[in-house]
Amino acid sequence: MTITEQVKDWAKTNDYFANNIEKNGVDVFVPAANIYPHIHMGKNFITYSKSSSNHSELCRGDQVFKERINTAQQDTKNPYIDQVCRYMITNFGS
Repeated sequence: MTITEQVKDWAKTNDYFANNIEKNGVDVFVPAANIYPHIHMGKNFITYSKSSSNHSELCRGDQVFKERINTAQQDTKNPYIDQVCRYMITNFGS
């Protein structure tokens, strides 16, 4: 299981996100696809979307981009996005 899949599975089963997660086929959005900023977890990637035209890839498969995660975490005031970033850094950021 890739890091991308592990993070997505963690988010989908975490009660903290119960009302702040959108599941759409293989895609998962925190908090939702139509709310910016948001985290988009796809089949093999995790992206921070600040706006519809401003995206930053945080993870691709097992490759984690720690600096981009830190930037996304500093940029957002959303506690759910912050929680995903913290989880990724704590578990896969080394």
